[in-house]
Amino acid sequence: MNIRSTLALAPEALQTVIDAIPNPVFMLDRAHRLVLINEAFCTMTGFKREAVIGRSPTEFIPTVQREVFWRIDDQVFETGQPNVNEEVVTDATGAPRVMLTSKRLVRLPGPKGDEAFVVAMITDVTAQRETDQRARYLAGHDELTDLPNRSQFNAELSLAVADAAFAGRSLVLFSVDLSGFKAVNNLHGFAVGDLLLRAIAARIRSFAGNRGKAFRLGGDEFCLILKDIHSAEEAEVVAAALLDQLQAPADIAGEVVSVGAAIGVAVFPDDGDTPARLRQQAEAAMQAVKRQHLSAVHHIRRDGEDETRGAAGAWDILAELETAVADGQLTLYYQPVCAARDGTPRGFEALLRWPHPSRGMIAPDRFIPIAEASGLIGRLGDWVWARACRQAAGWDAARRVAVNVSPRQLMAHGFCETVARVLRESGLAPERLELEITETALLGDDEVMMQAFTGLKTLGVGIALDDFGTGWSSLASLRKFGFDRVKVDRGFVSNIEYDIRSVAIVRAVVGLAKALDVQVTAEGIETPGQLNALRAMGCDEVQGYLIGRPAEVPVTPQPEAWLQKP
Repeated sequence: MNIRSTLALAPEALQTVIDAIPNPVFMLDRAHRLVLINEAFCTMTGFKREAVIGRSPTEFIPTVQREVFWRIDDQVFETGQPNVNEEVVTDATGAPRVMLTSKRLVRLPGPKGDEAFVVAMITDVTAQRETDQRARYLAGHDELTDLPNRSQFNAELSLAVADAAFAGRSLVLFSVDLSGFKAVNNLHGFAVGDLLLRAIAARIRSFAGNRGKAFRLGGDEFCLILKDIHSAEEAEVVAAALLDQLQAPADIAGEVVSVGAAIGVAVFPDDGDTPARLRQQAEAAMQAVKRQHLSAVHHIRRDGEDETRGAAGAWDILAELETAVADGQLTLYYQPVCAARDGTPRGFEALLRWPHPSRGMIAPDRFIPIAEASGLIGRLGDWVWARACRQAAGWDAARRVAVNVSPRQLMAHGFCETVARVLRESGLAPERLELEITETALLGDDEVMMQAFTGLKTLGVGIALDDFGTGWSSLASLRKFGFDRVKVDRGFVSNIEYDIRSVAIVRAVVGLAKALDVQVTAEGIETPGQLNALRAMGCDEVQGYLIGRPAEVPVTPQPEAWLQKP
């Protein structure tokens, strides 16, 4: 007996075969009745085989879908052409599923000759469609804050300008850039920074409400498009109210943090009659605030009058900072630095903190620029020097203390004499002090800088180049000045586990430093993967939350708590 006759005589065998197919399969006759189904079909629908054979599947589905299915079946019967159709159906649990149904005409022998049947197979593509939908959503939205992103902003601004022009209405654009956000990351870690961004985004979205739309353009930069604002004066008042909300302290994961903001205002059509001009005007106004290290609203009007205002009940940060310095409100935290190879403690970096009595911990990025611009940095710097050196003198003699130096301090007359005096009064050995200098501090008078470096070297004080890799002339700085150490910026370290460019940059920095006999310290280490990558590259020292958090009383980390074999 051949195979064909065997199958013809054993319909159970055919049923066994289609039951083995994991996808739902069914077959319809010309009257749209089910004549064959498999086990997967029963599982999907929740029906038993004996309850549905001989009945039309359209009896079990809503009327709207029933008409579509019937029409598709008729088309296959009449044309003989296959059909693939995507349908949303309800499964046995009542959940909606997206099903891709492929239908094909077959002819089988029957009592009256060949009969036509439609054979269909169903593929569940719900997960794939959800993934596709998510991808389309993320193409236009920021994943962290769920706000529309830059691509949506450009499209929405063009549409809003066109609508406003057609209706003869005003339109307002706010360009918002947070101030002090980087310091929040440095002080509390990237996890708290991300949560703060979400909180800020929620505030901006709530503020926009029904009269506008908020966007995150990237980093700590946001934009708002607002309607139903009828004058420049009203726009400025509204922007000041937004600033007031953004500056309010936030409780993030048990940490009270706050940031400022620079808000640039542009009004259509007075400040710009095209999307590009409006955007440029708002950006220019925002940058004008940033250059002054302010937290304020700025509007550059076409009549030549500039309007700058703070929030309602604006915070006079300079006045309060002067009081804080005079009253001793500021304090120093110390973050440990350890050898990458074996975890040996090497010292601590002194970090200036302002625990404000009502606003919580104020990030240094918010008050240091104010101190720089006002000249208060001199008094502030003297206090930091004296306190850090005096406290470090009581530590283990093998531990150093690192202190940040501002450009204004470095350029001040008698700077080296001040360092020598502080060391002498505190009793701290010069080789246990390391000054951290950012590259921007080196963009002043070369002769003054060289004199300062020579004087510090004569004293025996160490000098580190902070935030290495973020400046435009880091290589030139290494060549010209006698640095003892470079500190790799945390921005490269945070991406080192998955960004090949960050890996290449850090590897190049380590290699260059080794060639110049300069030590390398990596900042901002928060994960074992980052640590292991840096150890494998030959980094000398490490610093970050994984190693130890900043604390008022220096805490020496235990290597076994964080050190892992690469």
